[in-house]
Amino acid sequence: MTRSIEFTPKLSAQLALPLKQGEGELDEDAVKDWTAPEQVEPVSDSDFRVHLPKRKKAISPEQAWQISESAKVALDDGSIAGETWVAEYAELRKANWPWRVAAYIAWASTPRRIGDVERWPGTQLELAQIVLGLRSDRVIRKWRQKNPSIDEAVGLLQADRLKTSRGAIIAALVESASTPDYKNHADREMALRMTGDYVPQQDVTVRDRRGANDLSTLSDAELDDMLSQVPEHPDAA
Repeated sequence: MTRSIEFTPKLSAQLALPLKQGEGELDEDAVKDWTAPEQVEPVSDSDFRVHLPKRKKAISPEQAWQISESAKVALDDGSIAGETWVAEYAELRKANWPWRVAAYIAWASTPRRIGDVERWPGTQLELAQIVLGLRSDRVIRKWRQKNPSIDEAVGLLQADRLKTSRGAIIAALVESASTPDYKNHADREMALRMTGDYVPQQDVTVRDRRGANDLSTLSDAELDDMLSQVPEHPDAA
């Protein structure tokens, strides 16, 4: 599995994002979804501890609150501690994110696959029904639409995870670029551009004219001339 993110003071400060809905309102959305007339069939999972009722008719608000509390207890008691994203969930809870939102952010910011290991649960719907005690994932979609900071937090964690993996990424790039195979041409070009040993002709032309890569200083005629020098991609024909 991928390593857990280190919640530095800087990252924690960046994640101090406001939600337009309070935790009570978020929970009410979940209850309303459970009590709506139509219902999707719950997924089956051997680790499913909340035991959603497998019936088409809506359930009472009391039953919905009971399911919600059971799901929260199952998540907080460490029953799925083997999943790497649970560590991020715990840190987000310390930062006062509502529990369902914290779980979604931690799960969504985790890569879908690392090596031979796939992220669990596999889909947003499964996360909703298996982990969050929701009737469907429509509530998650609603929360994301009302609260842009949710997706912003996901992006922050994804970027931080990428930073912590820079060493492994560069090592993989070096290994690929050093392999004498035509399939590795793109990695060789990227590596040489990163080291400054290869500069595409169009970049050289722009630098010669302005001494910088600021395209905003070029006239329309200069931009058209620069574009005319870019070789056509073989698939564009």
